[in-house]
Amino acid sequence: MELSELSVANIGHHEVFKIEEVQSVYIPNIPGPASTDEVRYSRLFQSVDLTTNFYFSYTYDLSRTLQENALSLKNLKFNKNLYHPKLESEKKFIWNNYLLKPFRDNAITDKWVVEIVHGYVGQQIVELPVAKLAVILIGRRSSEYAGTRFLKRGMNQNGSCANDVETEQIVWDMQTTPCIETGHFTAYVQRRGSIPLFWSQDPSTRGVVGKPAVIVDIVEPNALTTAAHFKELRRKYGYPISVVNLVKRRGGPKVRDEKLLHSQFLKTVKYLNEFMKPGKCIDYISFDVARCNKDGQVLPRLEQIGLKLSLRQGWFQSFKPLKVRQLLKHPVFDNFTPIYSEDAEMLLQSGISRTNCVDCLDRTNVAQFGLAKATLGFQLYSMGYTSEPVISTG
Repeated sequence: MELSELSVANIGHHEVFKIEEVQSVYIPNIPGPASTDEVRYSRLFQSVDLTTNFYFSYTYDLSRTLQENALSLKNLKFNKNLYHPKLESEKKFIWNNYLLKPFRDNAITDKWVVEIVHGYVGQQIVELPVAKLAVILIGRRSSEYAGTRFLKRGMNQNGSCANDVETEQIVWDMQTTPCIETGHFTAYVQRRGSIPLFWSQDPSTRGVVGKPAVIVDIVEPNALTTAAHFKELRRKYGYPISVVNLVKRRGGPKVRDEKLLHSQFLKTVKYLNEFMKPGKCIDYISFDVARCNKDGQVLPRLEQIGLKLSLRQGWFQSFKPLKVRQLLKHPVFDNFTPIYSEDAEMLLQSGISRTNCVDCLDRTNVAQFGLAKATLGFQLYSMGYTSEPVISTG
């Protein structure tokens, strides 16, 4: 298979490409026409459109966050005499992982292996009087329970959710070194995904207008599968885990299904928190976008939520602690406790915000924008490029 590529971003000296065109090259190993099975499998393989938002890099692990990649490189740098295997890619974000397995099982060199992620990668260059910044947005869509709207809802038996996307915003001062472990980089990560319960929607119940009815298929008395979902989030991001639930909890018959999902999700989170240690409970934030939209305060309120969550979780930054401490003297950071890497060289994000509505589309987009904007203000301020940590809405 041959492909043409388009460069869409640079994360330091690592170039990221988007697949633009794909062409299959037939290499026969037996004489004569292809078998019926081979023709059928070839058509199935070629039916996957790899030109729709698939990305890759020859030198950068796109399946991992900047923080994970930087910590891995720094670990290698300071422990040169020890054997450290390459940080394993996050398999759920590698869409050709199954096809690459035979290569890895047979110890084929990584030069022949190109991992592909699905989602979005974009970059915008911002020219300032004192700096040139690259603002990069990465969306990584999980392959583990992927599917179309209405047909994939909730979670599977392993706790993987539908419409599961990890979003990362990166700021890089392009006038500093392009090495991600030593340059001036900063990043913030958040997550979206369908409500982690066993629920579904039958498209046949949609009718002429409206949405299909919500069906809660299984109510687990011990919530083991939902617990597995949050356990995976804790493994990857640490504490705290903050749920931002945008599902409506009040209203008439039209929002009956949303109220059902809200009550079941809240009940499950409360149950799981009964078994959590103090300080490690799941934060549950309910935010009704429609109600706040009536007074035009949706974004300001979401940004206030974003400020509080960012102060709890922090963000990744490759600056030395001294510079961070100097810049964080603003009153906004009075309750902020920075978390540093083991060598005290990097500021780390610990924890994640997990946002959902019913579809994980429009309302979730608005909420994640509000959270991203709030944290971007912190990122720019702590890098020394703004005089205030809060971006004005004017």
